[in-house]
Amino acid sequence: MIYDIGHVAIATADMDKMKKFYENLGFRRSFSLKDEKDQDWIVYMKLGGFFLELIRSDNNHRRSEGNGLAHVCLLVDDMYETVSELRAKGVNVSEPKMGLDGSIQSWMRDPEENGIELMQILPGSLQAKALAQKDYSK
Repeated sequence: MIYDIGHVAIATADMDKMKKFYENLGFRRSFSLKDEKDQDWIVYMKLGGFFLELIRSDNNHRRSEGNGLAHVCLLVDDMYETVSELRAKGVNVSEPKMGLDGSIQSWMRDPEENGIELMQILPGSLQAKALAQKDYSK
């Protein structure tokens, strides 16, 4: 079952500028995934209990065309059950897979072709660790 919004992903051609902008708004860097050149490919930033995912648009791993909104992530409590239920309703959804962040993910598109990521946050995943950290900045 889908129970919450996990993050909103924004594709960017200038990761440093975007990180600084969102840090100035109060977001804190939680973790990042690196590409084969050890550069930030994805950066998770957190404000309260909300994640913003910045994803570099100028690499082979991009999930969107150009810059701007890349996808919305919806959290699920049981990925395999949710995928099965969605398929029974006629929704075209990808096979679940383990993400580099330690969470299970699956992908689909809405009728307007907007990307939707489904994510089951597992204990020990980068998201679970970041959510467990206290934010003492306020």
